[in-house]
Amino acid sequence: MFYDITRRPCAISSIDPITALKEMRRVCKPDDQILLIEHGRSHYPWLGNYQDTYRDQIVEQGGCRWNQDPLELVQKTGLTSIFDQRTLVGIFDSIQAPPGKSD
Repeated sequence: MFYDITRRPCAISSIDPITALKEMRRVCKPDDQILLIEHGRSHYPWLGNYQDTYRDQIVEQGGCRWNQDPLELVQKTGLTSIFDQRTLVGIFDSIQAPPGKSD
């Protein structure tokens, strides 16, 4: 089964991001879109440092890896972002990427 749009808010910050993105790419039709809203490390040093300091505690409590770089993870899977916007003091990344051909 293939989908026109694959969207999953905060999916790659809570599970293995590379596996999740590859699966999204696999099940999305080549000419359609993968839409993500993900936690990411803030570009504000004071907040980014806070996220780095408390990452392990948040993960241990069942939370997400809130200091990763979602766009970098998307690119590691061979996807190309056609839209990327950071919001809310830089801790959320909205990303749009066509899946293209699956590996």
